[in-house]
Parts: sequence; C-alpha cells; structure tokens
Amino acid sequence: MPVTWDEAVRAVDARLKETRNAHGPGSVLGFGSPLATNEALFLFKRYLADQVGATRFEFRVDSEDKKLAVKEDSILRHLDKHPNSMGAIKLGLISDELEGIRGAINAARDGRIKAGVVIYFKRLVRRPGDEETDGQLLELIDALEYSVVVAAHAADWQRGASVVLPAAAWSEEEGTYTNFEGRVQGAGKAIEPFGEALPVWEAFAMLLHASGAESRWMSAADVFATMSEQVPAYREISLDQTSLPGVVVG
Repeated sequence: MPVTWDEAVRAVDARLKETRNAHGPGSVLGFGSPLATNEALFLFKRYLADQVGATRFEFRVDSEDKKLAVKEDSILRHLDKHPNSMGAIKLGLISDELEGIRGAINAARDGRIKAGVVIYFKRLVRRPGDEETDGQLLELIDALEYSVVVAAHAADWQRGASVVLPAAAWSEEEGTYTNFEGRVQGAGKAIEPFGEALPVWEAFAMLLHASGAESRWMSAADVFATMSEQVPAYREISLDQTSLPGVVVG
C-alpha cells in the first residue's frame, strides 16, 4: 500500500534494526549501484554501517571491477558502461567474501543474510545479457526475508520487494561520479523529479534522521563536503574542482 516518506523510513529503520538484533550485523546487506552518485553511495553506506551496523556491502552484478579499465575499442569505450563503478569501489562497496551478486544470493539462500537494501537504476547503455542481470536481482529479492529497493525505474522483479522507495533519475539530481581513471566529475540537475521521487542521497539522509543521527545535509553539496572530510580517497578536494574536466583522486 502507498505510505508517506516519513512512515516508510521509520518502518524501514525499525525492521532493519530488528533483523540486526535478532541475527547479527552480518545479516543485513547493502547492495549499491554503480549508476548512483558518490553522494548517494556515501550516505547509503553511512546509514547502513553506522546506524544499522551492517557489515556486508556489494555493488557488482557483472564483474564491474574487472571490466572497469578494459578497453572495448581503441578510442573511447570500455567494457564497463557504468559511470561510477570506481566510486563504489573507493567507497568500500565491495566484499571479498561475497564477490558480487551471486555470493549475495547464495548467502541469502543459506540464511546468512536476512535483509537487504538495494539501489537500482536502469542502465544508460543497454547490452546483451541485461535481462539476465535483472533476473539476478529478482533472485536476490526472492531470497531475502525483508528487502528495500530504492529505484528510479519500475521493473517486474521489484514486485517481490517488501518496500520500494522512489528515487530521482540521474537527470533529476545533482552529484558527482568517479570514472575509471579516478577522475571525479560533477553533474547538474536538468529537470525536477517526478511525483514523490527523491534523490537517493536525500532518501538516506531521511533514514539517518529517522534513526536518530544528526541530519546536517540539505543538498548534495553538503554531502560532498562531509565525504571529502571523511573518505580518504576524496579527502581535501573541493566541489569546484569537480567541474569539467574534474579532478583525479588517488
């Protein structure tokens, strides 16, 4: 049934903490997206790690970390088509234990993971095999006892989720991305989000607030400032430096 954002974030926060208390911090999974901004992924991990206590994080559905720097031609293209795989890696959304979505599915089927939060964006460049990727997301959702999907686009596999939170699409939010060479580049908002959709960073700022954390992020720029203070890979770079052509981080 439809609910308000306030009702949704309070219910999600309570259920995730209930799962943690009953089964331990390793029972909650954070599955990010290499199509989300650095700011979205930063607050996503901050909420799940700091407030829920989650210890398992992933984002790989197609070996993005291995394909990241593999060239598809001699001019421009790489095998990995996502804009922020490097950002997901630098923000720590990678697990040697799970090694991608198949490991997450197996852990959920074995009962080691009970609940999960999944960020989903439709791929900007469709390729053969994308339907199989969506099938893996369906497997993951079906294997979890409780699942929260933060999505900018509807998909059939989301019907099995416990909660679906509407997210703004890439053109409807501001933020930064980290490309394959570690270059951080900013992107502006072209249009306003439709309906009740919110930028992903704002959804997790609301969850942090519902969880009792101090909420001091009123814009993507505020989130970037915190990220540059706390994440070693982004330390001491300014938002101005992310204007084209951007700035390379270590």
